[in-house]
Amino acid sequence: MKNTPAWYSKDGYFVSSNFARDPQLMKTETPDFDSSDLSHSENARHVTWEKKMAESKGRIDIEMAEQFLADHDDSFTGKNGADERSLCGHVETVKRGVPEWSWAPFYPGGAVTGKVTDSDLAGKMSLAGHAGHPCGEDFLAAPFLAAHPEYTYLKPILKDMKSGPWTTFASGEHQ
Repeated sequence: MKNTPAWYSKDGYFVSSNFARDPQLMKTETPDFDSSDLSHSENARHVTWEKKMAESKGRIDIEMAEQFLADHDDSFTGKNGADERSLCGHVETVKRGVPEWSWAPFYPGGAVTGKVTDSDLAGKMSLAGHAGHPCGEDFLAAPFLAAHPEYTYLKPILKDMKSGPWTTFASGEHQ
């Protein structure tokens, strides 16, 4: 924890998809990471986030943010398809894997939740959350393992990830 920058905004936004924002943090804590390689998953998603924010400035609401997280655009290829470079994060569909994270082809990783908030919800200590791929697609372990037996060793811990509805949560709620 050598670098702990704090970012503030009164009329801006914060987005993230496994990318560092602070140049000093990247230089000292991830020196081998190439932030200019736009084929990398996190860099491609960063490009997509910045594009969506610029195109939607002043109009973003919770529903739009939920749609952003469900996005399947790949900024590197310019194609639409669920993969590791889409905001929805479907690594399990990708033959190339994610080499920068040492994830082999079709590694069962990617987006497993989505969370969004706006100033009104944040003021109430609330957010909207979603379990599973934000696009609504389920991950089913048995068919995945049948198609990718190289991951059979994960069978004891690899569970179905059914996509749930977007739900608003508030601080202090108890179930």
